Parts: sequence; structure tokens; C-alpha cells
Amino acid sequence: MRLWIRMALVMAVVAIIPLVLMGIRAIQISTEESVRSSREIVLRDADAFATFVDTWMADQAQAVAGLMQILPVEGQSKDLQEALQKSIYLAVPTVVTVVLVDEDGVPLVPPLFLTEPGALGSTTEGRGAGSEVRASELIERVPLTEALATRSHLASAVVGHPYLPPGGTSVSVPVGATGPFGEPLVLGAEVSLEVVEALLREQASATHSVALLTSAGEDVIGGQHELIDAQRLQPLLTTRSNISYALADGREVRGAVAPIPRLGWSVAVVEPAEVAERAALGIRTRTTWVLLAAVALALAFGAVLARTVSEPVARLREVALAVAEGEYGRRAPVYRGDEIGELAEAFNHMSVRLKENEDALVAQQGEIEAFNRDLQERVEARTRELRETQQRLVRSGQLAAVAEVGAGLAHELNNPLAAILGLTQVLRQSYRGTPEDKSLERIEGQAERCRQVVSAMLQLTAGEVDPVQAVVIDLRVILRDVLELVKGSFRQRGVTLQLQEPDAALLVRIHPIYGSRILAQIFSSVRAGLEEGAILRVSAGMVGREVAIDLDPDRPVAIGSARDDWMASGMALWVARHLLDQVGGRLEEPLAPQTRWRVLLPGA
Repeated sequence: MRLWIRMALVMAVVAIIPLVLMGIRAIQISTEESVRSSREIVLRDADAFATFVDTWMADQAQAVAGLMQILPVEGQSKDLQEALQKSIYLAVPTVVTVVLVDEDGVPLVPPLFLTEPGALGSTTEGRGAGSEVRASELIERVPLTEALATRSHLASAVVGHPYLPPGGTSVSVPVGATGPFGEPLVLGAEVSLEVVEALLREQASATHSVALLTSAGEDVIGGQHELIDAQRLQPLLTTRSNISYALADGREVRGAVAPIPRLGWSVAVVEPAEVAERAALGIRTRTTWVLLAAVALALAFGAVLARTVSEPVARLREVALAVAEGEYGRRAPVYRGDEIGELAEAFNHMSVRLKENEDALVAQQGEIEAFNRDLQERVEARTRELRETQQRLVRSGQLAAVAEVGAGLAHELNNPLAAILGLTQVLRQSYRGTPEDKSLERIEGQAERCRQVVSAMLQLTAGEVDPVQAVVIDLRVILRDVLELVKGSFRQRGVTLQLQEPDAALLVRIHPIYGSRILAQIFSSVRAGLEEGAILRVSAGMVGREVAIDLDPDRPVAIGSARDDWMASGMALWVARHLLDQVGGRLEEPLAPQTRWRVLLPGA
């Protein structure tokens, strides 16, 4: 560092140390205050949402129970009981289905619901349609025991566990209401949370999430947002507090939780840490710029003072650089009586001595360079010889291992396959023209195919077949063969396999056995991670100059120990990737929340 710069820095440091200390303290205080304010704001938001949901749900429940206190229901005519259902249905706009059941859950009159959404201008405008299935689901979920246990001289209502009704698009809550007459009857109502859901979703965005969860961490509304981690939130859902946790992708999340004790639910409001701390970051940035400006001013003032000392040193530096470039004997024009003048005199003496020794150094340098070049050439030649020897040894070991495995496979597999083929052909002669002949023909065909697979595998491992130089074949043929091969295992697991066969030919340059082996390995690996009842859709087409085979399951494929054969599937995927790499293809696995697997092969 130059002398004048050091002097300027010293003067600047002495001037700005108090300002820096004050700035750092100001940043700390403002940051703490900003974070505290942000935590209070998000906690107030959670409280506000919790109060709204609690009040709204209490209003709906009391509205359902309100008409139960007019007159006793037990023993009344069916018409009067149906009129009571209709009155409550019309009085509470959020009710989708109403049932009147006894203490055993048996309906006293048919459930009341709309078969079609409410028409515009009618008293049921905007009301969702119900169904017999939804009514049956409501009867199952009405909290009968809790509602009957709260019977008193006043009408009361009990809110059940939220659920998504069959065919519904919004979460509903079962409400059980009893009157003040001590009757063993419960009025059940399916109350739609569409209003609450619309409010919460209106507040949600990519950087802000409002979710309604049960105390057990189950999603009621908004729990599927990428910022919500129900597993981490579950221990805190019964307390009013601020929260902080990290997502699986490493992002930090800040927020608050406010419980709704009467319902056993909680409201969670979360946002990324960078959003929550944006104000604090702005304060730190502005304060930092102020400090930098103060430092710049102090440096400028110090530089002016330091120039009077640094100019002689600068002239000495210029001469030193010239000497370094080979201008030996050059003198520095510095004439002073202080330490800088003594330094200039010593430098001039050194420059003269360097000129005297230059010729001797040049000669010695030439000799050393010649010796170094000769030594470098010898080292490089020896290194090349060692590398070539090592490559030959490794290749020899690989060829020996491949030859040994190939011989073992030929002996262990081809002999029994030949026996199977021979016996099958003999049996076909005996059963010619009978129904068993068809089965024997299929056995013979599959055995012959196994023999071709073994032969192709041995050729590949022995290096006799180059997959890149294989014949051009329509991928649809390979795809149909593979699907025919694996459909039995899919059917046994309970997974539906659907093929959308392309109209045009998809030409690839690959050995058929090689291609069948790649696709069979990948199909088997995907199947191992699907549950019973899943659907796997298979399609193929051109993507640029490549041929793509898409595997689209209707649900995510399990990974790791969740698979039925995860160790074998992992090896199968490794083999498939290895083979794809040899033919210039690749496998694209899905990233959550996507589920599509794609195999890409170079087009012919």
C-alpha cells in the first residue's frame, strides 16, 4: 500500500471511529426495532384472522341452533319437521345440507339440499348444490354425542371436524344443534367454509401465506402453500406465539400462530425471512451508505495532507520501475536531507551495482534455462509412458472381467434355455392342433427371446456391438414390446398402464435389445414406487432432434425405503442411466411437485 494512502487511512480512521461506533449501534437498535415491529404485525394479523374465523363460525353455529328453541321437534308431524329444516336452510346462507336425526343418527325426515346450484335472483342464489352422498357423509360426521351432551335449557350447537365433502370444491364443517327441550334429536348442518377460504386465499401470495389448521396439524384451508410446514408448526398450534423455521430448500420462514380454542383450530401467518426483514435490511443499507460517505470524505482530506510526503516517494518509485525494466545505472532525482533522501542515495548505488553484474547474470541464466528445458522434456516423456502403461493395464483387466462374466452367463443361461426350447418344440409336435399348442408356442417364443437377450448382452459387454452404430428402428415397436413385457407386473401391483401411441414413426438408432432393456428398467423402477390404484400414462414424441418418452403417473412416485424394492430399483435406475449414457440419451427425473419422468434418445 502506498505511503500517502496509509497516512490518509490513519487520519480517516482517527476521524471516523466515533461515527462508525455510533452507526453500528444505530443499525443494531433500528434492526431490532424493525424485527420486533414485524413480529408484532404478523402476530396481530394472525390474531385478527383467528378472531374472524372464531366469530364467523360461532355466528353460523348459533344461526343453525337459533330456530331449534322455537318449539319442540319430537313428536311433531313430518311436515313441521321438514319446515324446520327448510327454515334453517333459508336462514343460514352458508348451509349446503340439513338433516334431522335421532340419537342413533337415523334421519327423521329426508335430508334437505339443492340438486342444482341456486339460480340468480332466487333466495338460494350462490348456494352450492348437495347430493345424497354428501348428506350421508354429513350424517356420519355430525357430532351427535357432543351435541346431545350439551343439551340444556338453551339451544346450543357443536362444531365438528372439518372435511372436504364428496364432489365439493370447498371445505365444510358439520354442525350439530339441539334445542332447549331435552329432546334426543340433533339438527345437523353442513356449513361451507367458502367465505373463510376466499378471505384467506385473497391474503395469500407467493411471499405471504395464511393457513387454517387443526391442532393436530391437519390442513383446513391454505395448508398446501409452499411456505407452510405443518409438521414443524404442529407443536405450536395450541399457543399464541411467533414462529421461525427453515424449509426443505433452505429458505427461512417467519410468522405467527394464533389458536382458536373453541374450534380446536389455529391460524398460521408466514412469509419468507427476507420479506419480514426487508425494513431492517433497508435501514442497514442506508446507514452503511452514510458511513461509506463519511469514510470517503475522511480519505479525501487525508490524501491532500499526505501528498506533500508522498511525491518524493512517487519519483523514487518511477526510477525503481525503470530499473526493474532493465535500465540499470539510472539515478533518482531526489535531493533531501531526511530518511527519504538517504533511501534515494542507497537506491542509486544499487542501480550501478546491478549494471555491473548484468552480463554475468545473463550468461548464467542461459545455462540454467537450457538445463531446465532438457529436464522438463525428460519428465514429460516419462509421464506419458507411465500413463499409457496404466491405461493398457486397466483395459486388460476390464476385458478379462467381461470375458469371464460372458462365459459364465453363456454356460449358465444358454444351456437351460436350449433345453427349454427343445422340450417345447417336442411337446408342440405332440400337441399340434390342440388348444395347448398356442401356450406352447408362446413359451417357445419367450424362450427364444430370452436367448436373444443373453446373446445381445454378451455382445454388448464384450464390445462386439456398438449401440451408436446400431440399425435405425421405429421406437414405437420397442415401446409396444416393453409394455407387453411389463404389463403383467403392473397389473399384479394394481397399477393401470395407459399408452398413447404416436401417429408418426419415431426413428432412433439403437439396438432393439438395448432399447428394450433401458425402457424395461425405467418402467419397473417407476412401478415400484406407485401405490395400488395409480395410473401411469405413457406417451412419446419428438422434442427438437430428440425422441422423448414421457411417463406421467397421476401421483408422485415414492422414493427411498417407501418403495417395495427400493434397493433393486436404485440399481435398475443406475443401469438404465449407464446404458442411456452409452447411446447419448438421458433420464430426467421429476422435481416436486411435478411427477413426469422423461427418457430422451437421440433421433436417427
